[in-house]
Amino acid sequence: NECHTQIHACSSEMREVQPSVPSITEQIAHAFKKIKCLNYFGEGWWSYEFCFNKGVRQFHLVRAKEEGKNFQIHEFKVGTEYSLGEFDPAILATEDEKKIRQRENENSKFLELEYSGGSPCEFFSGGLEEQETIKGQARSSTIRFHCGKNLAIDGVVEDYTCHYIFSISVPDLCLHPLLRPSITAVHEIQCLPEKN
Repeated sequence: NECHTQIHACSSEMREVQPSVPSITEQIAHAFKKIKCLNYFGEGWWSYEFCFNKGVRQFHLVRAKEEGKNFQIHEFKVGTEYSLGEFDPAILATEDEKKIRQRENENSKFLELEYSGGSPCEFFSGGLEEQETIKGQARSSTIRFHCGKNLAIDGVVEDYTCHYIFSISVPDLCLHPLLRPSITAVHEIQCLPEKN
């Protein structure tokens, strides 16, 4: 039997050709072509809506009641709502690499976009000094897109008064080299009894 091996020599001037990969923001925009908006109904008073090319809103649902002859129909309507930031096409102009952040205590990354110019802040917390700096300030949101199984809002946190952080999973991002989760190699160890 003969064994044949082909060896290819590469000079230092040659480099590996990478296939063209869409930008992360292009992949996010593509994911939101079919589903324009995502809703998040938390356990608290507020619910949230994120629309990629539009903005972010916070709203409270109230039960509307209609009575028929022998039945009652319950439906919900929006009671109070606030804009938590508007989409600005300029945020897409920055290179993806400059918008990527590392999650604390985790080995995963996310792309961060800012949505600003929301409804004026009218709620106060803290002392008089803090009230003066917040009063009338526009609400804003930081949107963190990461690899996930479903296109969904994973959570919403108000990290400080009138500023919100949205965590949104996007399945398409699991394939992007900048956000692809790192895979830890698993090595199997086989234990054998010691021979005397």
